[in-house]
Amino acid sequence: TMSVCVFQSIMAEPGAMLSTSSFIEPSIDCGSAGLAVQRCMCAGESCCRTHYTNSTSGQQHITLSPGYPAKIVALKMDQYPNGFYLSPGAWMAGVGSSQEFSVKCAPSFLVGCCGVGSCCITLFKGSGDAFLNAGGTVLQRTLSAGEKVIVDTHALVAWETTVTMDVKCVGGWKMMCCGNSGMYNTELTGPGLVIVHSMGVERARLAFMRASVGQ
Repeated sequence: TMSVCVFQSIMAEPGAMLSTSSFIEPSIDCGSAGLAVQRCMCAGESCCRTHYTNSTSGQQHITLSPGYPAKIVALKMDQYPNGFYLSPGAWMAGVGSSQEFSVKCAPSFLVGCCGVGSCCITLFKGSGDAFLNAGGTVLQRTLSAGEKVIVDTHALVAWETTVTMDVKCVGGWKMMCCGNSGMYNTELTGPGLVIVHSMGVERARLAFMRASVGQ
């Protein structure tokens, strides 16, 4: 739950609102049509953004919730002027209207196929507070220049645009066939902040499906 100051607006992913003051005015937009299509078709994001605005003379409130069982990770975007690349479904909400989305091509064909799983990546920039979805255990690590870290491809939440992404083979054919890690992991090279989690939306869906089949 967060307070919404006079004439302040909260931007959120569709479906994130759990409760709100009766005086909060909701609206929805897609931004430019071309960018909305790119977000939806290429980056795995919703084409729409909802806005909740306090047009009264007093403070109001709104409660937001992730779209799946997850934690909420807060970011002070003023500390990261270069912005972040986001995995599909990572963004939940932001305060104000100065936060912008765009779509960038994956750094290489191999990264697109075996790293981010898409030809495009969502680029998120702006100021103020932003809130991300992250499930299970959440780790935030600031890499120094040239420092490398290997992460599971499905564990990525967000990484600064100053971080370079590549893919690395998980090992020999035995590891590929029996290691349950696929063929490639993601290699990230600093400098910059990297956020990973242990239970992304796809893993959560798979766990629920296995549980339901077991019952």
